[in-house]
Amino acid sequence: MQWMISASKFRPVLPAITDLSLEEVAAKDLCEEVGATYERILPVSSFFSNSALTDEECHVFLALGVQLAHAPQPDAAEEIELIVKPAREVLQIARAGGMKTAPTTLALFMAEPMLRQFGLV
Repeated sequence: MQWMISASKFRPVLPAITDLSLEEVAAKDLCEEVGATYERILPVSSFFSNSALTDEECHVFLALGVQLAHAPQPDAAEEIELIVKPAREVLQIARAGGMKTAPTTLALFMAEPMLRQFGLV
């Protein structure tokens, strides 16, 4: 499972134009930004990040059989710190108010039933 949290800087982002499916984009991000491989990647759900201000739709995926395979290779404009924790611990952090970005927290809670289904929590 991957969480990307950035609250320290605001950077404008241009939407990517690609022929890849959403699953392929999620898999590509997992490989590049985390340095991981996976066995399966499953769609969980989607949500609008802030429908009053934008039409940005966030898509949530759950990767199974994830292995850290190589060093992350983020884009030059990305600052990503990878912190690996068990899903159970991350859910506890979220429930205690330790996650400060709503989209990240919502994505985690949306994935929780599948995490339970696959015995990950």
